[in-house]
Amino acid sequence: AFAGPFASLVLFWIFSFSYNIVDNPLLKTAADSNLALCAVNLVPALPLDGGRMMKSILTAKYGMLRAYNFMQKSSRFFAAFLAALGLVIFFIFDFNFSLVLISAFLFQSLGFEQNNLLMTHLKEILSIKQKTDTAAILRTKCICFKESQSASCLLKMLSYDCFYVVHVLDKSLSISKTLSEAQVID
Repeated sequence: AFAGPFASLVLFWIFSFSYNIVDNPLLKTAADSNLALCAVNLVPALPLDGGRMMKSILTAKYGMLRAYNFMQKSSRFFAAFLAALGLVIFFIFDFNFSLVLISAFLFQSLGFEQNNLLMTHLKEILSIKQKTDTAAILRTKCICFKESQSASCLLKMLSYDCFYVVHVLDKSLSISKTLSEAQVID
């Protein structure tokens, strides 16, 4: 994910250096375009490279599914922000509407990202056996879960990077039973 913005930045430097040597407006336009491409690509919204980098950082800290869910919400925010900013710039300053197009692309891409999230979640749930077979020692996390909540809410909290022990709480918040991750999925 870092390679895209880095390549745009390198091209910006090359075109800027070339423009300083040869005074050609095409080189200046190429430099400015690459700098703008780098800046837009660093926006922390999926599917842009900035969003992929942010998702990687969050995945390391909170697990893949939580990171994906957070990035879905923040991507919607950034897409709405860019759309509003683009409309303001277009109507007040009579400037082009490229930010509006970028935000439309982000909104459209969020549907594909949502499908990726669902497929990733399903793949993680189905790979429970592989997770336990490949590791001699598993990092574990405990989750307390009210029995009145839905199982789908619990499944959204599970991730591939550790094994879960779930304490089911009754109405008085006492532990009524303890389940392994495999029992929850079954």
